[in-house]
Amino acid sequence: EQIDRIVTIADNLKRAARVKGTGTAAGDIAAVVDHVLTLYRPRLKMNGIKTDVRHTPDLPKTVMDMQKIEQVVMNLFDNAVSAMESRQERVLRITIDHGTVIGRNMFLRVTIADTGTGIRKQDMRKLFEPFFTTKDAGKGTGLGLSISFGIIQNHGGRIWAENNEWGGASFMFEIPITTDEDESIAEQRR
Repeated sequence: EQIDRIVTIADNLKRAARVKGTGTAAGDIAAVVDHVLTLYRPRLKMNGIKTDVRHTPDLPKTVMDMQKIEQVVMNLFDNAVSAMESRQERVLRITIDHGTVIGRNMFLRVTIADTGTGIRKQDMRKLFEPFFTTKDAGKGTGLGLSISFGIIQNHGGRIWAENNEWGGASFMFEIPITTDEDESIAEQRR
């Protein structure tokens, strides 16, 4: 009964993360990431973590729910900071750029890379499942990545992780570049 209750709670949380927010508007993804970074600076400084932020100049704006994208970035920052706790070298690398995928529209990509412990091969496919965590007991709920997955999927994007050649891991997410006009047309089709 308790497991069924937990599964129901997780399903409700996933649904809540996927609900379209009323706060969708054209926004600057770099400004969203910079805002979260400003909030995190004291924690980064306290943990001796250096930052390396790079983004393509003149990134196009896109329609997004900025609060939900902030939540995704916060979750990814939190995981990166936790992954670097036991490491000597602590660097958080953030890259923001854009590109085009064949057969798809242009997209914005945010990459958050750390110099942490990396992701074990057997854990890679479970990262975005509800309640899956590699953190010690009491240090994580296992819901951050699951909720982030739902938010990015709701934006028509994708999120994934890879281990870095230099150690640590990178989490990347992409969201399509859409305008207010594109969003109006999509809403009319629904």
